[in-house]
Amino acid sequence: MKEDVDRTLQRISQLRSLIQTLPHIPTRHEEVLLEIFESFTRPGVSSGQREQRRPPVEALRAGFQACWRARRFEVIVAVGNRIDLDILCTDRTLSTYHQAASKIVKSRT
Repeated sequence: MKEDVDRTLQRISQLRSLIQTLPHIPTRHEEVLLEIFESFTRPGVSSGQREQRRPPVEALRAGFQACWRARRFEVIVAVGNRIDLDILCTDRTLSTYHQAASKIVKSRT
């Protein structure tokens, strides 16, 4: 019985390792959210226009996650510093990405 459990756990561990090496292919919905996020980060838009815009939280989450995967921590910090503080305070996922990215950026300088 214990040997069966050990073999099953080993197979699960191997599958998990394999899955983690596969690239993430965004769905059409994720692509739309990422386009919204990227339009918010795009240079050439005045800071006043950016500050007036309040991107959907779902787009921010998708963008932060994509930036994290791509190791674009500076983008996470820059966007996090521009959005309304109440968005970061009320969304734990965004707050976690922002805090972790801030620590990484600070450690690099």
